[in-house]
Amino acid sequence: MLVFYPEAKISILHHPIWRIVSLVGLITTLLGQTARSMAMIHASDNFSHVVQTHRSKSHRLVTEGIYYFLRHPSYFGFYYWALGTQILLCNPISGLVFSGLLWKFFNERIEYEEEYLVDFFGTSYLKYRQITPTLIPFIK
Repeated sequence: MLVFYPEAKISILHHPIWRIVSLVGLITTLLGQTARSMAMIHASDNFSHVVQTHRSKSHRLVTEGIYYFLRHPSYFGFYYWALGTQILLCNPISGLVFSGLLWKFFNERIEYEEEYLVDFFGTSYLKYRQITPTLIPFIK
């Protein structure tokens, strides 16, 4: 419908409920960006966009700062940042698609990355994993 009548979205968005939805989206986006930025700051040299498959001598298990509350705060941040942008823009279909695709990506990536983290840090990582959540739905 919006392809043939793009003004429909504009008239729908004038309803007060959509302003609340957009505000929720903005807050979600800012929360995600904050978490992701804090993850990069707290991990410092231990942060990489590439999953490390070999442990360097300087590599350490980061469990302080935001990592005290979240096991993968960068992934958490990106997940909620992307979802928040779609809520902010009132794009429910894109929001559902983003949510599903990002969930699949992060679920697989966390599983892959954690195999190496267990190899690198052994029982220290296993204990950390047991008590620290990801807070991404349905990812343990």
